[in-house]
Amino acid sequence: MNAITTLDNPVRLKLIPTAVDEVNVRIVAGLVLLLTSTALVSGQYWLYAPLAVDFASRALGGPRVSVLAHLAARRIRPLIPASPRPVAYAPKRFAAAIGAVMTTAATALAAISRFTPVDLTLGVQLIGVLMVVFPFLEAAFAFCVGCKLYALLARTGVVSPDVCIDCTLG
Repeated sequence: MNAITTLDNPVRLKLIPTAVDEVNVRIVAGLVLLLTSTALVSGQYWLYAPLAVDFASRALGGPRVSVLAHLAARRIRPLIPASPRPVAYAPKRFAAAIGAVMTTAATALAAISRFTPVDLTLGVQLIGVLMVVFPFLEAAFAFCVGCKLYALLARTGVVSPDVCIDCTLG
């Protein structure tokens, strides 16, 4: 369990949730889609750097430490009348880790292209296309590519099925 306990503070503080609201997740995906589309279309590849930080914060610390998750939950979600739909966080966390790796790679390739004679712009653009397609699928259809990969890993025993029972079904 993700908790902090000390001898002088036996209170358990839950850091990473076991479930999150799918509506919030889809809003975050929409915000990611907006930023990645802007980066890809405008060539402003520096936008991948703050996205990498946000993805990493969601993967390592949960939605409570993510700027995009806060914006989604506190500013945008109250405007949407849909009921909360809890979904397991472990697959979403795995998907965020994939996003962190991809946007970090895009940032690194963009920096190499910018500051050296090596042109890796095509690599940045290919990652950029994936970083538009994946959040679009999540935002529009609640289809999480990273979650599907996580479920496959859970069914094959690579990750513990105890973390997400739903992931091993179907």
